[in-house]
Amino acid sequence: MNKFIILCILVMGSILSANAQTDTIIKEIAQKWANAKDYTLKTIEAMPEDKFGFRPMNEEMTFSEQITHISGNMLWLSSSHLTKTKPSITKESFTGKSKKEILDLLNQSFDFVQEAFQNLNETDLNTQVELFGKPVSKRQIVWLIHDHLTHHRGQLAVYLRLNNIKPPQYIGW
Repeated sequence: MNKFIILCILVMGSILSANAQTDTIIKEIAQKWANAKDYTLKTIEAMPEDKFGFRPMNEEMTFSEQITHISGNMLWLSSSHLTKTKPSITKESFTGKSKKEILDLLNQSFDFVQEAFQNLNETDLNTQVELFGKPVSKRQIVWLIHDHLTHHRGQLAVYLRLNNIKPPQYIGW
């Protein structure tokens, strides 16, 4: 009987520990996403509105197209693989908009993804989904969203530098 009680205590301790780790992971994802949002919006705010059409080479996206691409990718990945909710924002939402309107739309896009992240749990993070014909976990989708954002935000920093504008100070953890 004593061995059974000890086993039950060990199992419960493991379950509680796993739940605490999941809570920590979700909180870390949310914190990192909030910082990424802040840094991205500051990066975009640094570019004057009259330079939103700037592209370093003909085959590159304009500054504004980069923003639309960032939003479209994170909304697609999160709504297709992390949540059943569909965003009200589309790529077309950005067409013909002012800098202020673009920043507002991007802000809403970040908030949509943040909500999708916050609604995840351990089971969700480990759930397999299909991406380009390959099975990946939702955890990998979360990292892909972050990685894609970082990649394109880095390009925005180069666009700023090419226009003699110093990018904002990096915001990490």
